[in-house]
Amino acid sequence: MRPTFQNLERIRRVWMRRYARLGLWLTLTFLFVPPHLWADSTGYLQGTKREKQREMRRISKLLGYKCTTCHDLKKSKDFSKNQHGKAEEARWMMELSVTHAVTCDFCHEKTPKGAAQLNYTEKGKIASVMIPWAKEHGKPCTACHGEKFELTEAGKKAKAEKNYPVYEPTAPAAE
Repeated sequence: MRPTFQNLERIRRVWMRRYARLGLWLTLTFLFVPPHLWADSTGYLQGTKREKQREMRRISKLLGYKCTTCHDLKKSKDFSKNQHGKAEEARWMMELSVTHAVTCDFCHEKTPKGAAQLNYTEKGKIASVMIPWAKEHGKPCTACHGEKFELTEAGKKAKAEKNYPVYEPTAPAAE
């Protein structure tokens, strides 16, 4: 059968209807999917390039690091590459911050540049005990914690049973 204008027009209309239905379906899907499933509810590292850069500068000052600690600006414009061996840890912490709706300063306190160790908030000190325990037992943080690291029902049960390590804050030195 030789293609004619009428045949081609009919094929075009059929395809247009199919794609129109697909477009409508996708539009309705995005309208009815709860926003927390398709967007970061914290706004953390979201937004324009300038807003992301501003947030990264704030993080850099907080941790006392230069940008080049994690990013090799000379070799690559792709900042997701593991240039200095810090990327995996940084990605993991950023995932934690998004999952639990917190920012870096939830666990980290301002650290002077070049300091040998990072400074931590009280929550960060607790995390330094809990994270190794959770990894050793194969439990993700979300097994016991929700947003802002509030305890879930499973977390409350574990706390009642004292089924986890306890963080003991160090007492200030006596003068």
